[in-house]
Amino acid sequence: MKKISLVLVACLCACQPGIRPTVDPSRPAQAIQEGSSLWGRVTSGYEAQATAAELVAYATVTLLDASNTVVATGLTDASGAFGLNPFVSWTPTTNAVYVLDALKTFDKTNDRAALRFRTLVCWDGSKWRSLSGSTTSQGGGAGVILNAQTTALAAIKDLRAVAGTSLLDALNPSTGVFTPAGGVTATELATVTGLVSQALASNLDPVKWLTYTASDTTYRLQLQSGQGRQLFDLEDALSASGTGSTLVAGRDGGTAIAFSNALALFDGQIGGKGTAPGLMDSPIVVTVDRGGTVWVAEWKNHRIQKFAADGRFISTFGSFGTGAGQFDSPHGISLDPDGNFLTTELTNHRLQKFDANGNFLFGIGQGSRWTVAPGSVASGSLNSEFWNPSNGTIAPDGTLWVSDYLNYRVLRFSADGTALMQTLGSGLGTGPGQFKGPTGLAFAPNGDVYVCDRANNRIQRFSSAGSYLATIGAGVLTAPDDLKFDNAGNMWVSEFSTVATASRIVKFDSSGALLGAYGGLGYGNGQFRQPRGLSFGPDGKMWVVDYQNHRVQRLIPANAPAVFPAKGRFNATRGTISFWFKPNWNGDDGIDHCLVRVQGGTECNFGLHKFGNRLYFYVTAGVGDETKTRRIGFELPDTAALIKAGRWHHLAATWDGPTSDVRLFLDGRAAGGLSNDNPGATLNFGPGATLTVGADTNLNTPADSVFDRFQIRDAALSPEAIARAARGLVQE
Repeated sequence: MKKISLVLVACLCACQPGIRPTVDPSRPAQAIQEGSSLWGRVTSGYEAQATAAELVAYATVTLLDASNTVVATGLTDASGAFGLNPFVSWTPTTNAVYVLDALKTFDKTNDRAALRFRTLVCWDGSKWRSLSGSTTSQGGGAGVILNAQTTALAAIKDLRAVAGTSLLDALNPSTGVFTPAGGVTATELATVTGLVSQALASNLDPVKWLTYTASDTTYRLQLQSGQGRQLFDLEDALSASGTGSTLVAGRDGGTAIAFSNALALFDGQIGGKGTAPGLMDSPIVVTVDRGGTVWVAEWKNHRIQKFAADGRFISTFGSFGTGAGQFDSPHGISLDPDGNFLTTELTNHRLQKFDANGNFLFGIGQGSRWTVAPGSVASGSLNSEFWNPSNGTIAPDGTLWVSDYLNYRVLRFSADGTALMQTLGSGLGTGPGQFKGPTGLAFAPNGDVYVCDRANNRIQRFSSAGSYLATIGAGVLTAPDDLKFDNAGNMWVSEFSTVATASRIVKFDSSGALLGAYGGLGYGNGQFRQPRGLSFGPDGKMWVVDYQNHRVQRLIPANAPAVFPAKGRFNATRGTISFWFKPNWNGDDGIDHCLVRVQGGTECNFGLHKFGNRLYFYVTAGVGDETKTRRIGFELPDTAALIKAGRWHHLAATWDGPTSDVRLFLDGRAAGGLSNDNPGATLNFGPGATLTVGADTNLNTPADSVFDRFQIRDAALSPEAIARAARGLVQE
């Protein structure tokens, strides 16, 4: 395994990640407990060595329920303290044992280097208990503790199938002294703790590499035993191909990729017409901050609403009026990295800027910058005047850019509201650099400015200095209203139209070439009635304002199925395909979905499909010849019970040609309901064989799923190894 230098590890640990921790790093652990249901500290104490200390600051802390589903997640602060509140949409089962992980991944290699501490927790009806510490003030107020000892004890529980409840409270939170429990001895724990420390000192995830042999009761760090060689990693292959794939958050906080023939997968919505909190009337624009909070400005309700990433209503800001902090038809909202936000108002002909707590900073309009709202409302054409300003955007350098709709221009101001040059536009017209209703604008990674020229049905690109560069989308777009760039540099544009063939989201690559469109006029999921504002969250998901449907839809940007040469990436004799997938369909939807297929002509085939209500894996040396085919899988009612839309599932398929053994595992469970025992012949893929991920070879039965950690190995992994992976015990 590739190691990481201590210099790199230290640098990564000294830098706080871009997303904000769920706890305030300035607050001591005792203060954190007051507002959190599950709180504690990650510590390197009790003989943990070397890089164990690096895990303390800004580690990702995740609570997993009995089905290995993430319940709550957050970050430790600089001291290792954390606080989670899993009670927002979930209630723990009293006296059930759950897993609590602290994880930090440092590098992307064939086996991602990671440091991990783990413990077991249990809600007893009044507090959280754990292997060491509880959410009372014992142990100096440390709460639940995660360290090398708790990690070792949690590993012993899994490796020896010890009852988790028997190990709770076995470690003294102050001294680390172990009271033998559950048949685990102090000597045994000391041995495994040493192995945990050894793994961490080698930049290895101890949960991944610890093994136990019952015949000689020996624990080891067994590296790569029985794993074979890794022949293919999807994320690495896509990165090397330079195809500009749009990525979304993976199961463990890394990156993943969605596959579909459509440009996106529907993932939920917020809103519905009304004036009550959480409802909307004519929403205009949406913005997602770095913490995942969703901000929505409503035209007719004259307010801004905030929602959690999962769609829960949080709060409302603003009211109707002309005063500071009041709105008349808010049309834009933008945030800077410090949480300050900017709004534009169509009817009040002005913009306002607020700090992260909603305190008014200043406004611009009617010819001046003001800190006390003027008593009247007027439009104009001076450099500090507007006429129906539609969108305001805070640029990466902190400057404020405003689309002045009926003055046919884009203005720029400093971060404190000082008027700068009139940056973009030469007035009303259809020529290069002219506008006929500028609306949304965005900044490309190279600093270029893209502006929606709505009534001219085009996007115009300018340099940061204001020079016209190019026109995009002419003859393709209808009334473009807003645009945003995804994490691959692709541009997504909304069409403010009720034309049946428009009212959609259009995607262009970084060079301006058309990639496709999504949606169309309608009321259903993934349909729109005049889509407007767009925004991407830190998880890569896209939020789209559906104006006349009075809602905001959440979409997962998808990519076309990926096709690679099979040579060097697939061993026909024996191997394993394993990955996590999150479908947008249920196992009993009756619709075909192909997840992966290898094909080398009519003489041989290999595939992993959901066909109707069956999930199956097959290998054939002669298409259509059952005497040369091996097939195994799940049928109803298993598919209905086991495969759920919007949930992560672990899938693994193994094959061994010499023994004609074909196996399929879903969430660690071996298939057996659908099978055929024909021996099959040796697969012999030709030089033109292809590996297709996310669909079949003809690309007509897409996976419509998010894939994470898709890998192919040249060894048939054991059922035990696959079961460990499905329980999150292995980082593949």
